[in-house]
Amino acid sequence: MATVVAENLKMMDNLLLSRKVIVSQKEATKSEEALIAYINQSKYGIWIIKNYAHLSATDRLVFIKAMNEVLPYVEDSESFISHIKSSMKENLCKNLALDCWIKDFMCTEKSLHILTNEGFEYFKKKYSGEISELLNKSILNEYEYKEAAVK
Repeated sequence: MATVVAENLKMMDNLLLSRKVIVSQKEATKSEEALIAYINQSKYGIWIIKNYAHLSATDRLVFIKAMNEVLPYVEDSESFISHIKSSMKENLCKNLALDCWIKDFMCTEKSLHILTNEGFEYFKKKYSGEISELLNKSILNEYEYKEAAVK
């Protein structure tokens, strides 16, 4: 019996491998199924898809909308999908575009950037108010920290 089960599992694995599809970023924006297939191409995909499966219908729409906004501007898919994992934990990707911009802004190594230059500039312009607010808040916190250290 164990041999039959092992053979069936091996056959199922082979079927899954033969069904492996390469989905481009552009194709991933066309449907929910294409988006899931795109995410599934990554080593982090399984974790993201498992969490996606437990989202409410409203949260799924928020996630899909955020993904569709950022995908056309993604330069490094693996960095992007890795970042989705942390963004899902924090806020279900509600601020994914801004989160990607902040990560690229703080990243010193170009090879680790998520966004293309065009995407970086586009989101910088789109979220300029939020970016200014975050930077001002950060500068204020640093100033208060230094003031407290002097006292």
